Amino acid sequence: MFAKHRLPCLAAIVLCHAVAISAQIPNNTPAEAAHRYTAAHRPELQQQFSDFLTIPNVAADPAGLERNADLLVAQLKQRGVEAQLLTLTGSPSVVYGKLDTPGATHTIVFYAHYDGNRLRLRNGRSRRRSSP
Repeated sequence: MFAKHRLPCLAAIVLCHAVAISAQIPNNTPAEAAHRYTAAHRPELQQQFSDFLTIPNVAADPAGLERNADLLVAQLKQRGVEAQLLTLTGSPSVVYGKLDTPGATHTIVFYAHYDGNRLRLRNGRSRRRSSP
């Protein structure tokens, strides 16, 4: 359940990488490039996603939120996205990324909320959602 909140982040990272790849290969759609890339790099992508999920993402843990944001920026930059943290004192950082594509006629915006809460179990106990 906790992974569904981070899945848009992973999808955005993979899509950005696929768009960058498809721009370099003639007659290659972004969907085809994304499929080929994910098929060829599945174990690496799964490990990166698992590593991301282990970082605490609870509002009461600002250091964990900062680690989440820093990792997202690093992953985006690794995939050719111009990425940065937008900060406001007393608030969690916002990850901003931009990927210009020559000739593009539309803008796509991805939003993912990376601040989670503790998971309440049926027995009344709780655990971090970031524990795989």
